Amino acid sequence: LTAVLAALANGALLTLLGLLTLRLLLGAGGWPSFLVGLQAQLAHQAAGHPAFFLGRLSIDGWLLYFPLALAMKLPPLTLAAAMASVVWWTRGAAWGQARALVVAPLAVMCAALLAARIDIGVRYALPLWPLFIVLASRVATWPLPSARVATAGVVALLAHHAAAAIRVAPHDLAFFSDLFGGPSRGIWYLADSNLDWGQDLSTLRGWLDRSEEHTSELQSRG
Repeated sequence: LTAVLAALANGALLTLLGLLTLRLLLGAGGWPSFLVGLQAQLAHQAAGHPAFFLGRLSIDGWLLYFPLALAMKLPPLTLAAAMASVVWWTRGAAWGQARALVVAPLAVMCAALLAARIDIGVRYALPLWPLFIVLASRVATWPLPSARVATAGVVALLAHHAAAAIRVAPHDLAFFSDLFGGPSRGIWYLADSNLDWGQDLSTLRGWLDRSEEHTSELQSRG
């Protein structure tokens, strides 16, 4: 009962903080705009949206879209550490009421995303990222059975984590986990803002200029 009351209290506190943040960002006259936007999103959700997923097109969405999209777009180290933290729940430092602040919102939002019909990008799941990171960080509190082996494993995973980030830069939006083939394979699984949202227009301009120069050179050679 105590845990339930604590979870409800924490949920109420988070709700109040969210409302206060909206009030500060939008001002007194911003509420009508917020409600109009919320109504538009609900109407969009009801109507659905054309989307691509694993080689298929649909306007109704897919139950597994966000679970798989999150697995593809989260770095392997973050995903593995978060999953390990859930599987070995009792390990590490005391978790206490933090469970209500991390796991409960994570579970609620993940469940809500299962019913989403706007499957056009993991940007709709961005509030989950900090929760996954906090959950993954619990692994750092675990006792290590073998310091040398564990250190080598952590160093290797962190090196891969950094290399994957450097390899995809500056096209970070197109990041895909190496567990699914990396950025070069992402186009086979997801589309829309999972790959591009107009941030690479300058790169496209450069490619078009080079292509035009190459075409002109070939034409001049006859």
